[in-house]
Amino acid sequence: MDGVQHWLVDLGSTNGVLVNGHRIQQPHALRHGDEIHIGDNRLVFHAAGPQSDGSGTQARWIKTAHAEAGLSTLNYGIVVVGANGRAQFTTERAREWLQSYFPKTKRDSLPDEIQRWLAQRAGSPVASCPPLIVPSENYRLQVRITERADHEVILTLTEESPASMQVLVARLGLTQREAEILHWVIEGKSNSETATILNISVRTVDKHLQNVFSKLGVENRGAALRVVMYALGR
Repeated sequence: MDGVQHWLVDLGSTNGVLVNGHRIQQPHALRHGDEIHIGDNRLVFHAAGPQSDGSGTQARWIKTAHAEAGLSTLNYGIVVVGANGRAQFTTERAREWLQSYFPKTKRDSLPDEIQRWLAQRAGSPVASCPPLIVPSENYRLQVRITERADHEVILTLTEESPASMQVLVARLGLTQREAEILHWVIEGKSNSETATILNISVRTVDKHLQNVFSKLGVENRGAALRVVMYALGR
């Protein structure tokens, strides 16, 4: 064994990731010989060998999940930052946004602003790290620290319309967090996917959604969507 802990994270696969027959809900510490199923694909984790040096572990696993689970089709991006502060892996959606919001940054490089933001939060717990907000004319990019594991950091990138969010808060009497969760419901995200994007628990998403439904006087997502579309004038 190489003495390095390796982790597996499910960042939005359609049918989940199974380890030894059990679906993982949180970052999972891998052991030599673990059997991993992603869709119809079976993998066996080997802790020894040339790929077990602790360099780019998350990036390799996420590349596998990206290829097999279709993360490129999701409307949020993922960046894996290595111990050297460089992007080890970037999904296509994240790459597009980084090029759009940081046009002077070289392709597949991590923008200086994000590097400084990460450095300032190097010792902070993930749950207490507020997102980095990068505004543009009509939208804004949110960069969140989703996980720290094996000397690497996983960032989740989302783009949203501040105007729409404020309408949800003002016209529907929602809190900012409730508006964020409702935004992702409108985008068709499941509670599990919303929890991953916002770096909160599924239980927290469930609780906020129940509050939203109560405030809107509805009982399900479909009815909530109709109320939101009316409020936004769509």
